[in-house]
Amino acid sequence: MEESTQLKTGGEKTMKAIVLEGPRQFVLKELPIPKPGHGELLVKIIAAPINPSDLAFIAGGYQSAKKWPTTPGFEGAGVVIESGGGVMGWSMVGKNVAVSVQKGSTGTYGQYAIVDSMTCMTLPNVYFSVNIGNIFGAGIHEFCESTHSSGYAG
Repeated sequence: MEESTQLKTGGEKTMKAIVLEGPRQFVLKELPIPKPGHGELLVKIIAAPINPSDLAFIAGGYQSAKKWPTTPGFEGAGVVIESGGGVMGWSMVGKNVAVSVQKGSTGTYGQYAIVDSMTCMTLPNVYFSVNIGNIFGAGIHEFCESTHSSGYAG
């Protein structure tokens, strides 16, 4: 069994996240920091846009594999903190990434999110700024979905 590769989280064991419990029913909660499974990454979220798909999901009018209760936020950018192992995961720790989170109970409106390592796009350090979520947010989902089918992961 592969060991996970990780950076230090500063001793944190919990994170803050917006949790959507139903249409337009959200609350700020303190949750355990999730652990990535095989082929997944734990990303510390730095920025997350509010896109039309996010607003539609929050209102209950967007079809998604995510089910309530969940942390909303489909796209974002951050730093890979931990890998659950796998072909791409070990090489991603410490890298800046743009992410698309389409499944599971984590999303980019939390301090950390679990993402599929094959749906991350590495970003050069120069792109990390206050506006990164807006710069990359609109196209991250489309990019990640199209590159996932081609096998590209950054």
